[in-house]
Amino acid sequence: MYDSKMLDDVYNMLVNANYKLVHIWITQIVFSWRWWIGTFLSVVPWIVWIKIGDKKNAPKLLFVGLVVMLVT
Repeated sequence: MYDSKMLDDVYNMLVNANYKLVHIWITQIVFSWRWWIGTFLSVVPWIVWIKIGDKKNAPKLLFVGLVVMLVT
């Protein structure tokens, strides 16, 4: 019975810590200016590449990009 209470206490502490982490993530990280910059820098280059990229060289460019990612 003593072990069960200790486990329940530890479980409740973990649940509270998880709740606090989610609260911090929602209030401090999501939709902050740094989040918007990261989202912008992740999405916009792909859109630009789709719009102005050379379609006939796309397979070669994607292959070279894959090789560079694997090497680094």
